[in-house]
Amino acid sequence: MAMPWQLRDGLKRRPKGKFPPRPICEQLPSIHVNDLTIPRDSKAYSAPNISLRYPFLAAARFTWDAVEFRLRSLHRGQIGRVQTFQLKAIRTGFGRRPRHTFICDCGRPVVRLYHHSGYLGCKRCHNAINAVQAVHSRDRAVLQATRLQDFLDNKPRLFRHVQERLRKRLGDKLMRAQGSYGTQARNLRE
Repeated sequence: MAMPWQLRDGLKRRPKGKFPPRPICEQLPSIHVNDLTIPRDSKAYSAPNISLRYPFLAAARFTWDAVEFRLRSLHRGQIGRVQTFQLKAIRTGFGRRPRHTFICDCGRPVVRLYHHSGYLGCKRCHNAINAVQAVHSRDRAVLQATRLQDFLDNKPRLFRHVQERLRKRLGDKLMRAQGSYGTQARNLRE
């Protein structure tokens, strides 16, 4: 049986194994705009010790309308790349302080910038995908359960009733994942 022309042309354009796999967003180091303190006045503030929180950065400078990140250099004695992102203030209607977004190099307003291949950019600039897109549909319950477990382990100051509700949801997710793998235990009394 002959190969359809669409498949033949597609295989010519994108041969298998020629391109590296797409990066996964959850595995890339990232900067969230809410983690940064954006000044309200017209002064410029620097954060020289930002490398303690973000190891891929050497320094950062903040103004009310832009953020300048200085990336680490690859070689000693050289100055690393400097990337500047404009900030867009979004009025929320809750209080006087606006919510900010970065304006990426591609022109999109984004809340999170990812570091990959030596530069900062949005998810679309890096052609990244979410972990859910890389996992088969039957494995998504396991992924959700591990995310929920990590959240519970990293948030020790949750209210007790919130923890109990999330633990119950975690148990439901694990039972759903266990059922999808076909390893569900039978009752001994049957």
